[in-house]
Amino acid sequence: MRVLFVYNEVEALGLEYLSAVLKLHGHETGLAFDPRLFDFFRHEFRNGLLARAFEFRKEVLRKVVQFEPDVIGFQVLSANYPWSLEMSREIKKLLPNVPIVFGGYHPTASHQHVMKNDSVDYVIKGEAEHAFLDLVNMLEAGEVDPSMPNLVMRRKGELVDNDVRPYIQDLDTLPFPDKDLFYEIGSPFNIAHMIMTRRGCPYGCTFCGNNLWRKTYFKDDPNYMFTPKFLRGRTPENVIEEMKIVKRDYGVKLLRVNDDDFPYDERWLTRFAELMTDEAKISYKCFVNPNSINENTARLLRITGCEQVQMGVQSMNPQLRKSMGRPMPEKIISRAVSCIRNEGIGLFCDQIYGLPGETEEDYKSMVSFYRSNPTDFVNVYWVNYFPGTDMLQQAVEAGVLSQEQSDDLQANPVAGDVSTISEYHHARGKKYKVYMEGYNYLPLWACDWMMKTGAWWLAGKLNIFRFFRFAYGLGLRADASHFPPPHKGYDISSFRFPAMTKRFMKLRIQSKLGKKLAMYHSDGRKSPKAPPTVLERAWRPPAPQPRTLEAAAPPAASEAVASTATPA
Repeated sequence: MRVLFVYNEVEALGLEYLSAVLKLHGHETGLAFDPRLFDFFRHEFRNGLLARAFEFRKEVLRKVVQFEPDVIGFQVLSANYPWSLEMSREIKKLLPNVPIVFGGYHPTASHQHVMKNDSVDYVIKGEAEHAFLDLVNMLEAGEVDPSMPNLVMRRKGELVDNDVRPYIQDLDTLPFPDKDLFYEIGSPFNIAHMIMTRRGCPYGCTFCGNNLWRKTYFKDDPNYMFTPKFLRGRTPENVIEEMKIVKRDYGVKLLRVNDDDFPYDERWLTRFAELMTDEAKISYKCFVNPNSINENTARLLRITGCEQVQMGVQSMNPQLRKSMGRPMPEKIISRAVSCIRNEGIGLFCDQIYGLPGETEEDYKSMVSFYRSNPTDFVNVYWVNYFPGTDMLQQAVEAGVLSQEQSDDLQANPVAGDVSTISEYHHARGKKYKVYMEGYNYLPLWACDWMMKTGAWWLAGKLNIFRFFRFAYGLGLRADASHFPPPHKGYDISSFRFPAMTKRFMKLRIQSKLGKKLAMYHSDGRKSPKAPPTVLERAWRPPAPQPRTLEAAAPPAASEAVASTATPA
């Protein structure tokens, strides 16, 4: 079967794993990619006029038809659901008999609403490697079993909604992700490498997608927000092997570890450090929770090559942290900041604004904390309400959302922009958000001056600090041999997004001048017409061991991933 994935904006590890599993079982895969220039997930990079001038939808649809797919798959987030739905409708007009499958976070959270659209034939809920492979095999055989776990479909005018199968317990049984799915596109995906060593997070924070995944797989467990059964990890040996291949065959110099809390399991991290060699070592950035940082874990991060961490703090109100699933006292956060700084690792902290129940005193406490505990950068975000999360109900109870708005969000995530607009412009929080953005670029006295004189309003209105970061990114070298300094951005996206913008703007301008548009889609096979990349050879994961498609049952608590961190 020829399976085509349709995606946009960024690299998707989930699709790469699906592609690897499908190829392992004899199917062909490809990717039709839409860069969505100036229509990015992040609002500060959006511009409607430029988005229309530099759109690539026609090229994406042309690729879909040329690939002649037997199945089309979308990985759907709440943020890209409107785009995915629009593209599926356009594809259905062109290829009415080709089944379209939606999977990922949003279809799992809102599958009943998603399946009201005729352009979506199937939804795969939850973890998809085995489920999607089963569905593709059934479609190839000509008959789909409506009782298949994870599957949502229409049958005789009724909606069939099956429960999920147990998740994949041994992640080492999966092949390495098919990186060529995106890498063959060239820039920006040949810049750096993304990896994941663990699935799940120690916490089920009420605003986060892990909250939904935990409820999906442990809906009958009253302790679903913290049960350790949710965590599964690859062995350190397996991760090191992938890093060796990446460094040897692809010349990768930077890595991003996508785990929600990479140092959570201190024993795993110790073994990872013991196995680390120059042959595998790559400078990396990872995400951490303050509960997982101590003197030893910070040291282990440094000696294994960590140059940057992004730490979720989110709120300085201890009661809010507890209610949203992050139970930690302020002294734990202070200790984490100190340990990371002492090891010379770049530190970026995340703060969410507009949380249900947040007050101006909470914003003042945040300013005071970061003045006393300096970091390299503070990322400030307005809260997003995602379908299926507990925070939706918390927002209703706090009076931030009406029940009607909450219901609308479950069906249509675009309503999230409307429901949070009052928080976005609320003077109570806006000026402190601008203050913390200025904290990243200005001396503290200048931030104080902005607050005293009211100049924060103009700075926020012009969005000047985000413009600084974007402008810095455009000047970064695309080869990405080192992480940029904090004020110029962070992470591999600091290289990727500007590189993608410059490349695809150039392609569009050339096409408007009459030059044939260079091929940039992946078709799963090497092509002499493909743009040159630093990737000289196809991805070659180790030969997998024979296995069945049946996932193992969830382990007993004693068999769960070991950890030295325990929720307070």
